[in-house]
Amino acid sequence: MKRMVFSFAVVFVVAMFAQWAWAAEQHPETLQDIIEEELWIFFMEEPAGYLLEAREDFLNGDLQGASQNIQAGTIIMKLETHRAKGETKKALNVSAKELKDLAKGIEKGSVASGGMLEEAFARAEYSLARHHYQRALDYEATGDYEKMAYAVDAAAAHLLYASFWAGRGLEEDDVVAVKEGRSIAKKLIQGATWGPNKMTEAVRSIARGIQKLGKKIKPQSKEGI
Repeated sequence: MKRMVFSFAVVFVVAMFAQWAWAAEQHPETLQDIIEEELWIFFMEEPAGYLLEAREDFLNGDLQGASQNIQAGTIIMKLETHRAKGETKKALNVSAKELKDLAKGIEKGSVASGGMLEEAFARAEYSLARHHYQRALDYEATGDYEKMAYAVDAAAAHLLYASFWAGRGLEEDDVVAVKEGRSIAKKLIQGATWGPNKMTEAVRSIARGIQKLGKKIKPQSKEGI
């Protein structure tokens, strides 16, 4: 019963975010009203949960469940592309397409191993980490430190997930530094006194992690799914 309820929830989320994605494509100017609401902040980490569930479904032979979870994560990721720019926007679009193709491949039975999921998920999480890191820098430049803290928290979270999917791609000291950076961001979100020096070090630890992990993330196969 619990599994059935969860499946219904995934279908609902896919449908809800699909409507948002459709609205963004049809009327891009209206998306700003959706994504800049404070509520949107709580969706920053959502793709990670769906990707974790997708891998579990895949390994358990539930191909439909795996596909649906990937679709849910993909739609949220696609919406994030409207908040991105430049190279990070391009990377998000590439990863969103890869996940969409992966979901279709799973349904067709053409995905042979969980390793294919893990590599695609590592690239997706890495692109999200880069995106939120850039957003953090943008918020810092405009003096919007509250949103900067949320962006730093999201960047750190996605970087850690990317490292996980890449097979512990970050060294232990880098993981500790990124976790510390996330802890600092969370304390600021919860109302702690703003500490410029600590936040600067948090951003630097994420930047170092992004640079190091980028050298270990496997590039997308040109053959596709």
